[in-house]
Amino acid sequence: MSARPEQKLVAATERMAFIRAFGKRVVRLREERGLSRSSLAARSGIGESELLSIERGLQEPWISTLMRLADGLAVPPEALLLRLKAPSAPPARASGTAGLGPSADCG
Repeated sequence: MSARPEQKLVAATERMAFIRAFGKRVVRLREERGLSRSSLAARSGIGESELLSIERGLQEPWISTLMRLADGLAVPPEALLLRLKAPSAPPARASGTAGLGPSADCG
Protein backbone atom coordinates (compact mmCIF):
# COMPACT_ATOMS: atom_id res chain seq x y z
CA MET A 1 0.00 0.00 0.00
CA SER A 2 1.48 3.37 -0.95
CA ALA A 3 1.30 6.57 1.07
CA ARG A 4 -1.36 9.12 0.30
CA PRO A 5 -0.20 12.29 -1.51
CA GLU A 6 -0.57 14.43 1.61
CA GLN A 7 1.57 11.97 3.61
CA LYS A 8 4.26 12.13 0.93
CA LEU A 9 4.16 15.94 1.05
CA VAL A 10 4.55 15.97 4.84
CA ALA A 11 7.44 13.51 4.65
CA ALA A 12 9.18 15.55 1.95
CA THR A 13 8.70 18.77 3.92
CA GLU A 14 10.11 17.21 7.09
CA ARG A 15 13.04 15.78 5.17
CA MET A 16 13.87 19.18 3.68
CA ALA A 17 13.68 20.76 7.14
CA PHE A 18 16.11 18.13 8.42
CA ILE A 19 18.52 18.80 5.52
CA ARG A 20 18.37 22.57 6.18
CA ALA A 21 19.04 21.99 9.90
CA PHE A 22 22.00 19.78 9.00
CA GLY A 23 23.42 22.54 6.79
CA LYS A 24 23.05 25.09 9.58
CA ARG A 25 24.84 22.70 11.93
CA VAL A 26 27.78 22.44 9.49
CA VAL A 27 27.96 26.25 9.23
CA ARG A 28 27.90 26.64 13.01
CA LEU A 29 30.64 24.06 13.57
CA ARG A 30 32.74 25.54 10.77
CA GLU A 31 32.42 29.07 12.14
CA GLU A 32 33.13 27.92 15.72
CA ARG A 33 36.43 26.57 14.44
CA GLY A 34 37.27 29.74 12.53
CA LEU A 35 37.29 27.94 9.19
CA SER A 36 36.36 29.52 5.89
CA ARG A 37 34.17 27.55 3.53
CA SER A 38 37.11 27.00 1.17
CA SER A 39 39.37 25.75 3.95
CA LEU A 40 36.74 23.29 5.22
CA ALA A 41 36.13 22.09 1.67
CA ALA A 42 39.87 21.52 1.22
CA ARG A 43 40.25 19.79 4.61
CA SER A 44 37.25 17.59 3.84
CA GLY A 45 38.21 16.75 0.27
CA ILE A 46 34.93 18.01 -1.18
CA GLY A 47 34.20 20.79 -3.62
CA GLU A 48 33.45 24.26 -2.30
CA SER A 49 30.25 24.43 -4.37
CA GLU A 50 29.12 21.11 -2.86
CA LEU A 51 29.80 22.42 0.63
CA LEU A 52 27.87 25.61 -0.15
CA SER A 53 24.89 23.55 -1.33
CA ILE A 54 25.01 21.44 1.84
CA GLU A 55 25.28 24.49 4.10
CA ARG A 56 22.32 26.13 2.38
CA GLY A 57 20.25 22.97 2.77
CA LEU A 58 19.97 22.46 -0.97
CA GLN A 59 21.81 19.15 -1.12
CA GLU A 60 21.46 16.04 0.99
CA PRO A 61 24.98 14.74 1.63
CA TRP A 62 25.99 11.16 1.13
CA ILE A 63 27.16 9.36 4.25
CA SER A 64 30.71 9.43 2.87
CA THR A 65 30.46 13.23 2.59
CA LEU A 66 29.20 13.42 6.16
CA MET A 67 32.26 11.42 7.25
CA ARG A 68 34.59 13.71 5.30
CA LEU A 69 32.98 16.80 6.82
CA ALA A 70 33.39 15.32 10.28
CA ASP A 71 37.09 14.72 9.56
CA GLY A 72 37.50 18.26 8.21
CA LEU A 73 35.82 19.70 11.29
CA ALA A 74 37.73 17.35 13.63
CA VAL A 75 34.51 16.11 15.23
CA PRO A 76 32.97 12.65 15.47
CA PRO A 77 30.35 12.08 12.73
CA GLU A 78 27.53 12.03 15.28
CA ALA A 79 28.39 15.62 16.24
CA LEU A 80 26.99 16.68 12.88
CA LEU A 81 23.65 15.14 13.78
CA LEU A 82 23.30 16.01 17.46
CA ARG A 83 20.25 18.03 18.35
CA LEU A 84 18.76 17.76 14.90
CA LYS A 85 15.14 16.72 15.01
CA ALA A 86 14.41 13.50 13.20
CA PRO A 87 11.37 13.58 10.94
CA SER A 88 8.38 12.91 13.14
CA ALA A 89 5.66 10.40 12.53
CA PRO A 90 2.33 11.63 11.27
CA PRO A 91 -0.37 11.63 13.95
CA ALA A 92 -2.08 8.31 14.55
CA ARG A 93 -5.39 7.91 12.82
CA ALA A 94 -8.59 7.08 14.65
CA SER A 95 -8.24 3.44 13.59
CA GLY A 96 -5.07 3.23 15.69
CA THR A 97 -2.71 3.09 12.72
CA ALA A 98 0.46 4.98 13.53
CA GLY A 99 3.05 6.44 11.17
CA LEU A 100 6.32 4.71 10.50
CA GLY A 101 8.98 7.13 11.73
CA PRO A 102 9.92 7.78 15.34
CA SER A 103 9.65 11.26 16.78
CA ALA A 104 12.94 11.60 18.58
CA ASP A 105 15.93 13.74 19.12
CA CYS A 106 19.04 12.57 17.31
CA GLY A 107 21.19 13.54 20.22
